[in-house]
Amino acid sequence: LIVSINVVRCIELYDHGFELRDDLGGALGHKYMQKNPHVGKSSDKRCFGAKELRERFVDEDIRIPESKYVRELCAPYFLIIGFGRCGTTSLAKYLSDHPRMSFGTRKEHLYFYRPEMCDLQHGPNNAWPKCDLGAYASQFPVLNEKRDITFDATPMLGGDMGVPASIDTMGWLQDRLPRLKLIVLVKSPADRFLSNPLATAKVSRLQVALRQQEAGGGEDKVIMPSKLLRILMDNCYIDKLGKWLQFYPPSRFFLIRSEDLRSSLARRQRILDSIADFLQIERHEYPSQVLEYVGHMKRATNQSLDPSTRTLINCLPELLKCEQRLELAVKSEHRVFKWCDDALALSQGRGAHIQVIRPTLQPPPLKLSERRKKKFIENSRVKRRQSLLNRLGNRHSGDRIASLVAFRQSANYVSSTAKHHSPCFQLKRQRYCAPSFLVLGMARSGTTSLAHSLNTHSQLTFGNKKENFFFFRHCDLIKGGSACSLHSYALNFPVFDDATFSFDATPLLGGDSGPSAPASLVAWYKHHLPLLKFVVVLKSPADRLVANARLFPPLRLSRLYSLLAEQKSDLRLPPKLDKLLLQNCYIDRLQPWLQLFAPERFLLLPAEPLLHDETSRRQELFSLVFQFLDLPPSDFVAQSDIYKDVRISNITLEPQVRRALNCMSSMRECERKLHAAFPSAVNLSPW
Repeated sequence: LIVSINVVRCIELYDHGFELRDDLGGALGHKYMQKNPHVGKSSDKRCFGAKELRERFVDEDIRIPESKYVRELCAPYFLIIGFGRCGTTSLAKYLSDHPRMSFGTRKEHLYFYRPEMCDLQHGPNNAWPKCDLGAYASQFPVLNEKRDITFDATPMLGGDMGVPASIDTMGWLQDRLPRLKLIVLVKSPADRFLSNPLATAKVSRLQVALRQQEAGGGEDKVIMPSKLLRILMDNCYIDKLGKWLQFYPPSRFFLIRSEDLRSSLARRQRILDSIADFLQIERHEYPSQVLEYVGHMKRATNQSLDPSTRTLINCLPELLKCEQRLELAVKSEHRVFKWCDDALALSQGRGAHIQVIRPTLQPPPLKLSERRKKKFIENSRVKRRQSLLNRLGNRHSGDRIASLVAFRQSANYVSSTAKHHSPCFQLKRQRYCAPSFLVLGMARSGTTSLAHSLNTHSQLTFGNKKENFFFFRHCDLIKGGSACSLHSYALNFPVFDDATFSFDATPLLGGDSGPSAPASLVAWYKHHLPLLKFVVVLKSPADRLVANARLFPPLRLSRLYSLLAEQKSDLRLPPKLDKLLLQNCYIDRLQPWLQLFAPERFLLLPAEPLLHDETSRRQELFSLVFQFLDLPPSDFVAQSDIYKDVRISNITLEPQVRRALNCMSSMRECERKLHAAFPSAVNLSPW
């Protein structure tokens, strides 16, 4: 009797538009059918005329384009359902160049997540007309009759950042669009885990534990915190796709490795050809300028991970099982993902012998009564305040002491050791250290490449983020207000052992497209961090001028070309353009810092090696930095090939324009003053 009921149920589902699958009578299918008795209205129609939709929603708050060029609106032919931080933006950009494909009004529509639309994620919200298929199709106008293959590239549909996908959304799509196809991008679990902003501090602790294990030669075991393991299991892709497989058969899915999408242009073209074959449409030859677009992948947090850490994460038994289940369940461009094998080849076996163990839970402490607990907290506060008063004495006013006591639950000051040039503070179990050096600038000269490469060093970290903007957002010191606490500034730079140095890579500290650093800011650093060092990256004035797209748009560049053609002898720039060029007089930017800090504390670096293709030239540059900071050399920076500025605005300048700008009398005088102020800067070549 039970078998007969299941067979009848599957046939009923098939009649209502679901595909006949022997696993569709599972929990999700039954749950959706019970919650949504309206199913059974599916059809193959996904395109609607603009006039038809205007008449249907004439009294509703649904906007249909009024343009005469919009005659048809088509619901998506396929979806890119994930996963976030795996290259969905780049793939959508490539596919939109196909003559038959379009992602409509925007790349991510979030149609099933916004309350003003069909919010099935937080619903159920199945009310007409928001959840009508025509309302969803209104987001995808077809401007050209040939571009009828529309798609929605919302990676949250696959579930992301702990937000699972809604079965109501899946059921709605299967009911209205039964022939829908799904494209999924997957990435190495270790690399996608590191691109999660919630994992920065946790992965740093793990890397410290691995370094201590490798250096100490103790037991081949490392403890994996429970929270860290939970975030790692968010990269078990088969768990996210399992719900979708309850509504669509595996033949409707197409998986792509994100690593292949970041490879050569020929490889990207082959992947796009495979997608065209999967969608059963004609192939398209994509131009090179389209395939060179990398989207958010230019940040490339992948390379800031130690090889041993990547091996340890990718080879976790739990993730290996997820990888095997994914290979068996869904059709893929590569049936074998081999993330663990790739990590082993890159690290040459490092980290493979380390065993991951789970932390043992400590017995819960004895529970105090509410009265005793309140009294214990009050006594602890009084003792901390009295201890701080005894340590500070009469050096600070009462308001200053009160602000120090209120500092993040009274962080305890840790005196500077021989290894640290800056003060450190202990807050609960976390240690924070003020920066030992600054990357002063200059902006658009390669500071991001330099900072991320330095961050791969085992003894360097830029803390929570590369640019903190502490004196521009959290403190009014730039506007001439009161001084800020060193404790609050140090909170942006967590460290995890005594051998780690922190640094601040905010190029605005050196001044950018505005006035130089104010004297109050420089005096604050001199007062609190007198042993501070500075690393400055300098770029050719002409190239840096063109790199500022906001202040120097292409229109001004064309005017500059016309001026150069008219003035055969000495080039005279308009006042506004001359003012923009003088912002690249680096000695004026560094003058406030030179008034309080000696020139020996500055290291001036050229930006050209950071953009060079030869790894040896970049390695020589970083060796100078490590020698200046008294740190051991590191080989990890040799792998940072993706950090180079993908815009590379240098090649957009004609040689005669670069020569005319760099050889102007004002720029020659600035360069002469710069070499006079820093006679030891032999690395800079005359521009």
